[in-house]
Amino acid sequence: MLKENKIVTIVSLAVAVVLIVVSLVLSMSLKSEKEEKIALQNELAQTMKERKRLSLEVEELELIKKDLDMNINALETEKKVLEETYEKEKSQNDIIRSRLSKKDSEIEGIRSKLNSALSEKRKIQGTLDEEKTKYSELKGRIDKLAEVKDVLEDKVRDIVNKQGIELERIVVRAAGELEGKVLIINREYNFIVVDIGTRDDIRLGNMLTVFRGGKYVGEAKVEKIYDTMAAAAILKELKPGSMMVNDNVVVRSD
Repeated sequence: MLKENKIVTIVSLAVAVVLIVVSLVLSMSLKSEKEEKIALQNELAQTMKERKRLSLEVEELELIKKDLDMNINALETEKKVLEETYEKEKSQNDIIRSRLSKKDSEIEGIRSKLNSALSEKRKIQGTLDEEKTKYSELKGRIDKLAEVKDVLEDKVRDIVNKQGIELERIVVRAAGELEGKVLIINREYNFIVVDIGTRDDIRLGNMLTVFRGGKYVGEAKVEKIYDTMAAAAILKELKPGSMMVNDNVVVRSD
């Protein structure tokens, strides 16, 4: 009996100890779980806070993205407009470039024609200058001949006045030729003056044959006619200086 009571007491004590240990373990476990729960709650609160912050950032980023999308759309539109403007201006530039090229070709053609015209003008100017020089020389010779003619006419008049008679009348030969005499010889301009004029029916271009003592001396061609005399260019002489004053001249009928 006592032994059984002792066993019961021991068992009771053991159970009590076990209960106490279990209680302590449960208490510690509950405390740990509570602390863990608090930690989890804190972590959850921190996570919620972080999530809210991230959500706000996401919303802000969405706004930024939306604004950027709008800017991108505006830029795309502007880019499209610029591309269309560029293509249009490029096409216009191509047209202008083509026109400029055509104008350059036209200008080159005009420049070539102008150079040709200038070259032709220089040739014409050179010819004109030559003609002017010839004209000046010819005019000088004509003026000189006019002076000589006046001098010769004065000399002929002096000869007539000094002799106190008219120039010898032309004798009409049987052969129908007119005959006269050489009054003056001008070697500078190579002509002679004879005493045959318009009253003797002499004509411009008539050929004169010059004789001395019945011998041939030379030939001359009538170039100027006056009333009682005529001037004739010396065409041929038997030898240079053959013709002399008072040589006989005959107007050829040919």
